[in-house]
Amino acid sequence: MTCLELDVLDLDVVKEHLICENEMILQYLNEVPSYDSKIESSVFYFSDGFHKWEFYLNELIKNEFQKFARDLDIILIKFFLINKPNNEDMFVIHSFDILHTQIKEAVGNPILYNPYEINSKGSNHVKIPKKKEKQDDDKLPVVPDCDVHILPESDVQIDSGINQSVQQNKEFIYNKICDLSAPDKSWIIKARVINKQELRPFRKNQGEYFSVILRDESGKIRATFFKSMANYYINRLREGQIYSFTGGEVEKASAFNTTNNRFEIIFKENVTVTELIDEEVIPKEESNFTTLTDAFKKPDNSIMDIIAMVKDPGELEFKELKRGGSKELKRITLIDQGNFPFEINVWGETAHKISLIKNEIYLFKGLKIKTFNDQRYLLWENFSKIFHDGFSNSQYFNLMEWKRLYLDEESAKNKVPFPQ
Repeated sequence: MTCLELDVLDLDVVKEHLICENEMILQYLNEVPSYDSKIESSVFYFSDGFHKWEFYLNELIKNEFQKFARDLDIILIKFFLINKPNNEDMFVIHSFDILHTQIKEAVGNPILYNPYEINSKGSNHVKIPKKKEKQDDDKLPVVPDCDVHILPESDVQIDSGINQSVQQNKEFIYNKICDLSAPDKSWIIKARVINKQELRPFRKNQGEYFSVILRDESGKIRATFFKSMANYYINRLREGQIYSFTGGEVEKASAFNTTNNRFEIIFKENVTVTELIDEEVIPKEESNFTTLTDAFKKPDNSIMDIIAMVKDPGELEFKELKRGGSKELKRITLIDQGNFPFEINVWGETAHKISLIKNEIYLFKGLKIKTFNDQRYLLWENFSKIFHDGFSNSQYFNLMEWKRLYLDEESAKNKVPFPQ
């Protein structure tokens, strides 16, 4: 039985296959669910600034590591290097110490360490230089004496400091979103998350998924995370933040794509996402707000953002469907300076969740215009969002002034005169 098949690391099994025991100071990159068919586990990626290494954690410390370690932390790890019966090298961490936190960017431009690809070109079973006796905390030390498969010493000089490596990372050449096309797989992009959906069930008993819209200086693209990748990244990606993305498949855009891109990205496995320092060169999402009057003139299926006042927050009702059964529906009536009331139809579970306040101003993002029986209305989609505060622009302030006058007029109309 190999170590990967054990719930808790068996030290006797370790000794049987042990090559050496080591310690290194590395940067923690991220955790990725493992696709080993025999167990449910995770692979933890670390970097020495040049190479990205796969480690497994002893289950005895895994929960503690997941609780305290954060992506990009600098960590001292002690690990076993094990050669499994199938001649694969496996690194297993048995203790760790977090040295530096709140690191903003990955050190260097690490590539995945692949001893099998290296050995196919010739023997590289080399002696790694001994660790220095005195180490600077701001330096990444070399590892102690141990025979392992790794790149030649000329390629394993890891004395560069963090600041220098961060600068190198900024100079790294990323692929542009506008250049991605199917069936590309070997790419890495740097992009801002400008929209993130909620986690949703994928078909029947086939896991979950969520989609994001990514943007760089060249354009936008839709990306969807499925199953274990969706569960892992749903709470790790934040709207407005910049990340590097790699490990996805580029496919032709589906019918659910809301960008102008002919392609989209599918993330299923072996995905690597790293948070990066914000850069102004990548634009932030700026809404181009549509008035309700202009929305009425738009062609069907147009997507738009709207700032408007809620005239009627609507009541939850159950609509009978032609195919049988019923579905929840909430009709919300909006109004703005054009005095043109317009309905939003919200269906399903979302109708239960949305509770708006009459005469309050909201920002609605991602509404779709539709027509049914010659009646035009706005449809709430699964990527639509609503904001009650935290936004300000000239259109909002103009709407606030209009709201004050509108409510004064409504109050005057409803005022009951005193009897003479």
